[in-house]
Amino acid sequence: MNLYLSDLFQAVRGKYDTILFNLPYLPVSDSIEGSGAWDGGIDGFAVTRRFLPSAPDHLAAGGSIYMILSDLTDIDSLMREFQNLDFTLLGSENFESETIHAYELKIRR
Repeated sequence: MNLYLSDLFQAVRGKYDTILFNLPYLPVSDSIEGSGAWDGGIDGFAVTRRFLPSAPDHLAAGGSIYMILSDLTDIDSLMREFQNLDFTLLGSENFESETIHAYELKIRR
């Protein structure tokens, strides 16, 4: 296992079988100091939209990306935007104010 401190893939080289992405995913209209861990921008996908275009370049053949998404966002629109990726729902967890969904993403062949 390799762990990197990087702005997305900036310091990352090579291809990997598995990429775990713990993204900031909550939709937030106004940034709050210290909110970088959960502030996903207006629609919750600001960081995701930076990550997903280059992620396939770092996946080995047959590799997978694992990430979580919230039902507070428009997950279907993200899937339409990134049609080069297959999104497979692995499971969901209900919380008081939202449901978190775990996804596996693979490059669509």
